Amino acid sequence: MKAVAVLIAFVSLPLARTGFALDGAPPISSVPEAAKDEDAKPAPETNPNWQPVAINGGEYVSAASIARFYQLRPPVIVEDEGRLENDKVVVKLTVGSDEILINGVKFKCTTKVLRHEGKVMVSRMDLAKVFDPVLRPGSIETPKREIRTVVIDPVLGGDSFGQRNGKGTEAGFAFEIADELKTELEGKGFKVELTRAEGENPDTAERVDRVRKFGEDCIVISVGFSADENQRGIRTRVIAPVGVPGIEAPLTESDDTAVSGNAHENLSIALATSIHSSVVRRLGGNIEDLGIVRSRLPLLKQLDSPAVFVECGSMADAYDSRLIETGAYRSAIVRGLSEAVVRYRAATKK
Repeated sequence: MKAVAVLIAFVSLPLARTGFALDGAPPISSVPEAAKDEDAKPAPETNPNWQPVAINGGEYVSAASIARFYQLRPPVIVEDEGRLENDKVVVKLTVGSDEILINGVKFKCTTKVLRHEGKVMVSRMDLAKVFDPVLRPGSIETPKREIRTVVIDPVLGGDSFGQRNGKGTEAGFAFEIADELKTELEGKGFKVELTRAEGENPDTAERVDRVRKFGEDCIVISVGFSADENQRGIRTRVIAPVGVPGIEAPLTESDDTAVSGNAHENLSIALATSIHSSVVRRLGGNIEDLGIVRSRLPLLKQLDSPAVFVECGSMADAYDSRLIETGAYRSAIVRGLSEAVVRYRAATKK
């Protein structure tokens, strides 16, 4: 099967303004298509040339080794700030932080970047599961069929309303986003299905069953909000790889076993990259960017299609809640999601 040509290329759309008052954000440069010889190299978890170093019970690889492998210039380290780049890619990392920026897209890593014997070191697991799918997209295979169906999963429903604010409920706002996105994508030629009707609240098993009935050629976008009053911002959750904890809880023994969602984890991170960057850019500087995070939500674990969960702000935070209740804000999210789906399909098309 043909490899995905360019992963972040489908997030290079310039910021377009909607009725929502947006602060401009610079467009994200595209990652170049990896050279064939680079695609042929062993993956980071098996490549014998990485010379990983054991630190605190984990394996780490130096920033210099990463730069050589991905044909980036030697890293520039100023105090705790590191930068690896070439003409198309800019990677920023900070010693002591678990956040890495790749062409402006924020990824939350499993472990923090370390300094060891004067070298900046990145976890080998994060190298394999964050860096590699983004910087070496040729290693990702396309789906068996072209993406034809988009399944939208609005959270909650029925008598389960979730958080409320002065203008509505979490369930209601999620359904409005899903319904508007359905109309938007159908206008672009996609077949679109929802996992629930407006008055329904199917459990996770029923939602998964409904997705499976739509066939193998679908992707799943679950939309909802955070209920954490201490969290402000937008983030995108994607299935955690085997042996990696989700943000919901520490690592458990069961996390060492593959689940259905792991079958398409690289396509899911591709979808998450497209969606998160597009939505964040649509919203400009109006909301905090919490990045792409690894998750073990039951829905993401059980689905066997590429899937993400987009948290469109916090209903429990006063600032976010005021944004969420505005139709222009929700429409900006819809535009970002729609643009991202179009680019994802183009990049994974046979």
